[in-house]
Amino acid sequence: MIAEARATIAAALRAACPDVPVHQAVPARLDLPAIILTEGTPFITTARFGSWSIGWRVLVIARPGDNSTMIGWLDDTVSVLVDGIDDVIEVEPFTTMTGPDGQLLLTCALTITTTEGMNP
Repeated sequence: MIAEARATIAAALRAACPDVPVHQAVPARLDLPAIILTEGTPFITTARFGSWSIGWRVLVIARPGDNSTMIGWLDDTVSVLVDGIDDVIEVEPFTTMTGPDGQLLLTCALTITTTEGMNP
């Protein structure tokens, strides 16, 4: 159930953003820009009889560059994801994270909730 749901969300992310690599786990080496799909919080909750909700966390990471370029790319990419994914999406504010080389990266986290099971 989980592997199939993960593959379905990853395929939807790839369809929405075909030029951005989508990883279904944190890769050993990360080339940017990238989209990383991991488990959300909560991960699985009971929805209705015979169905459940699965929460996915999607981290969209811009390629390093000047602020206006990174913000513009994230604006466009997040907009495409929100428009292209049919499930419930929550978008967090853009934030920075430190890359392995110490460089600050601009990111945006999304939570996608899908309903799976017999009566989604």
